[in-house]
Amino acid sequence: MAESEEGSSTREHQLTMMEEVAKLVLPEGFNAEELGKTDPKMFQQTADIAHQFGVIKEKADVDEAFTNEIFEMATK
Repeated sequence: MAESEEGSSTREHQLTMMEEVAKLVLPEGFNAEELGKTDPKMFQQTADIAHQFGVIKEKADVDEAFTNEIFEMATK
């Protein structure tokens, strides 16, 4: 609140916005222990859509595109 323009917001409004963002970060039913882990099926779905609409020129190879190595190291 100290950094916002005076009169531009209220504490209650800021709290409501944070609560709504939290729902996007950890939606109902999501396992919080999986936060930060990339789901290969969801990655492939996103990559296929990006390819279909010309966002990327070549189909993505999930096995080459990313690794969950850091996530796995951090959760040991």
